[in-house]
Amino acid sequence: MTPVLLHRPAPIPGESFEGYLLRVSDANGYGSRQWVTELAQLTGRSSIGFGDTKLLAGLLEVPQERLDALRYVAGPWSGTQRILRFNGRPVPRMAINLDKPRFCPVCLSQSPHMRMAWDLAPVTLCPEHDTLLRDSCDECGAALSWNRGKLCQCHHCGADLRQAKSLTFPAEARMVTLFLLHRAGLAAKPQDLAVPADFARLGLRDAIRVLMLLGSAVQGLPSYVGMRPCTWLNASAMAELIAGVARMLADWPGSLKSLFERPVPQSRHDLGVFARSATTGFLGPQFRFLREAVGSAAVECGFLEDFGMGLYSRRRRNKAAVLAPDDELTVMEACARLNLSPPALDSLVRWGLLEPRLSRNAGQRFGFSAKEVANLLARLGANMAPVPQTKGMITLSKALSLCDDRGIDRGRLFLALIGGRLAVCGRLAGEKGLSACLLERSEVLQWCRRQRPVPFMAASPWGLAEPISTSMASPLQYSACR
Repeated sequence: MTPVLLHRPAPIPGESFEGYLLRVSDANGYGSRQWVTELAQLTGRSSIGFGDTKLLAGLLEVPQERLDALRYVAGPWSGTQRILRFNGRPVPRMAINLDKPRFCPVCLSQSPHMRMAWDLAPVTLCPEHDTLLRDSCDECGAALSWNRGKLCQCHHCGADLRQAKSLTFPAEARMVTLFLLHRAGLAAKPQDLAVPADFARLGLRDAIRVLMLLGSAVQGLPSYVGMRPCTWLNASAMAELIAGVARMLADWPGSLKSLFERPVPQSRHDLGVFARSATTGFLGPQFRFLREAVGSAAVECGFLEDFGMGLYSRRRRNKAAVLAPDDELTVMEACARLNLSPPALDSLVRWGLLEPRLSRNAGQRFGFSAKEVANLLARLGANMAPVPQTKGMITLSKALSLCDDRGIDRGRLFLALIGGRLAVCGRLAGEKGLSACLLERSEVLQWCRRQRPVPFMAASPWGLAEPISTSMASPLQYSACR
């Protein structure tokens, strides 16, 4: 005979799977939902697809399909993000809040179960009751946990969560929240949606990515790539972030210019990273409105030092176009010829080894002289002899990583190579470009130990950062690609 639990509440449509396990545990008098997961032999994050729910379905006498419909089943990797299925819609893993459960006191009073919508990280308010979702106890201030015995009681002090005060939320966040719930299939389409038409056409996954990107810039958070704000922020902080995004979308795209013109010196570099992320990390026709709006605002407000490197780093060009001897090279064409990444190329620009110039064809993007790139390669490769064996040798890429580990700007290494203070011993067989150079590891390590911290960087006339002191460049035996 198959064992069953004494009390077997049926799952409610739109209920959180973690909340359902907690409700089953509470109904059977267990001290924690872990008793239920152990009986069902579920390990890890059962709500995101770890473990089979067949045994749990037997314990509760519930069809397994109904249980699996509540779970956020893991999908394939997409770049660096794990994709889950939230109510059948793809979302990034970090967009689902599984560590800090939230609740609406009024909703719990009306029906004591945890809603699936509360697990979506950007959803921090209850549009039905116009209250902010709570993620801590009103009495003791302890953060809530799924591992508690009672669904409606604080695990720390035993206070009734249904008696918590209802907090108001920024009015601007309501419309964006309704839009997200609609895209998740948990609410009807909001009337008179006050967001750009291009944004309104995005799916749930793309909309969350755009919200986190814009919200991070508005709040001044240090991460503009990825979904980290979803896990960093509590309910009230996330509500402020969504409200800031709502105000930005209401005045799109004029709000972007005001964002870049904020008089906060520390924000200049971060906003440059934000501009680069928006133009290189959001590919596809659905993000064209975002790339064009952020790109034009960044150029107009003088953020070329960060924006220019990433403006068209993903530009599609075939191999023949990259190798063609044009007079002017794009960023990625220059990277291909030098066999360097865009950050390494950025170091060459900052230290004056390559001078960017505006393209004749498009005044809002950088170009490089093909002759200067060829001269740079020639000066490094003129006296390099093949190395018969590579013992004790490292590549230029490894030398760059040593600079990063010691806080040394990469441009110093290039200056030392061109100035003759570091010897290039040879190339890898059959390889071309700067990153195919071989260096003596001990010599590079000794050079790294002699370096001082990176000097203060100022803005150059063309908008790129350059060192105030040029004493390091003075020992050069020739002008660097001028």
